[in-house]
Amino acid sequence: MKKSDLRGSLLLLITAVIWGLAFVVQDSVGGRVGEYTLNASRFIVAAVFLIPCIILFDLKTDRRLFDFKNRRIDITKKEWLGGALCGIALAVASVLQQIGISRGAGAGVAGFLTSLYVVIVPFFGIALGRKTSAKNWICTLVAIFGVFLISYSGGGFSLADIFVLMCAVAFAVHITVIDVVSPGCDGVRLSLVQFITGAAVTLPFAIFIEHPSASAIGSCLFPIIYLGVMSSGIAYTLQIIGQKKTSPAVASIIMSLESVFAAIGGVLIAGEDFGWRKFFGCLTVFISVILTQIDLGAIFGKIKSKNEKTE
Repeated sequence: MKKSDLRGSLLLLITAVIWGLAFVVQDSVGGRVGEYTLNASRFIVAAVFLIPCIILFDLKTDRRLFDFKNRRIDITKKEWLGGALCGIALAVASVLQQIGISRGAGAGVAGFLTSLYVVIVPFFGIALGRKTSAKNWICTLVAIFGVFLISYSGGGFSLADIFVLMCAVAFAVHITVIDVVSPGCDGVRLSLVQFITGAAVTLPFAIFIEHPSASAIGSCLFPIIYLGVMSSGIAYTLQIIGQKKTSPAVASIIMSLESVFAAIGGVLIAGEDFGWRKFFGCLTVFISVILTQIDLGAIFGKIKSKNEKTE
C-alpha cells in the first residue's frame, strides 16, 4: 500500500471511530434536552467550527470565504441551494436517529441499523436511472434478516428501532442528494451551508416545542461539543481529506466500520447487553453492508485470471 493510501485509510478509520462513539455520546444525553435542541445546538457548533476551517483551506486556493474586496460571502448559488437541500435531509435524519436513541434503541443497535443506509442508497439510484445489481438485492434481504434478529422481540418491533430505521432511509436520501448536488461545489462550503440549514430547520422546533433552558443545555455541553466539533466538523474534514487519498470502495468499507465502533462503545462505555441474538443480527447487517461495497465480479475475475496464468 502506498504511503498516501495508508494515510488516507488511517484518516478514514479515525473518522469511523469518531462517528461510532457519537452514538454513545447521543445515548448519554438521556432526555436532558430534546431531540431538536440537541441537533440545533450541534449544527450551530459545527457551522461555527467549519468557518475557520474553510478560511484555512482557502489559503491554498484563489477563493476567500469572506471576500471583503467585493463585499460578499464567496459561496455560489449552487452551494447555497445544494447545501440547503442537504441540510433539510440531514436535519430529518438526525432528529429521527436521536428520537430512536432517546427511546431506548441503544448506541450499538442504533449504529448497525443506521448503517443500513449503505444498502438503501443504491435503490434510490434507481430513481436517477441507475441500475441496481442482483448482489444489492441479495444484500438487502440479508440486511432485513439481520434487522429482524436485532429488533424483533416476541411482541413485535420496538418503536425506538423503527425510528432508527426511518433515520437510515433519511440518511440514504441525504447521501443521494449530496451525490446529485456536490459536483462543481466546494465540499466544505457545501457542508457549512448544510449545517446552517440544519440549525435553521431544528431551532424553531427546539424553541417553541421543547422550550430548552440554559441549565439543560449546559448539562449536555460535552455531547453538544463532541457532536458539533468532533462528529460533524473534524470527522467531515477528515473524510474529505481521507477520500482524496483512498479508493472509493476501500473508503466506503472503512467508514462503514462506524457501526462496529458504535457496538464496541455501547458495550464498553455504556454497559449495553447485546446478547447472542442481537450479536448475530449486527454481524449479519455488517456483512451485508460490506458486501454491498465490494465488487465481487472484479475479485473473482482476478482470481480466475491468476489461476489461468498459473496453469
